[in-house]
Amino acid sequence: MSSGRFRQKGGGAAPRVRAPAPPPPEELLTIKLAKSDPTVRIGISFERNDAAATAAPQRAIVKALHPGGLAAAAGVTPGDEVTMINGVEIGGSLQAAAMLREAAGVVALRVRRPTAP
Repeated sequence: MSSGRFRQKGGGAAPRVRAPAPPPPEELLTIKLAKSDPTVRIGISFERNDAAATAAPQRAIVKALHPGGLAAAAGVTPGDEVTMINGVEIGGSLQAAAMLREAAGVVALRVRRPTAP
């Protein structure tokens, strides 16, 4: 007859659970540039967002800069993520490009920049 006790297979040690990796280091910057009128281009290109391919939130990641453009002169670098323009949160690269195209005067970019560990 059984004594009513049950024994776990594989010993009694609980499996180890790894903590998620910390996010990469980053810094948040506010970069201001002066755009004299809406016809002036600032020389910034964003990575393409494909909303149909992913359910992830859309981001505005800087892909390239024109060497003599306003964005490069103001300190924007490839890999920066533009999160706000003039206090308005950005919902992706298309929105960021449209807002920058229409902007005039002082344009404040809130940028998330990855930093080396």
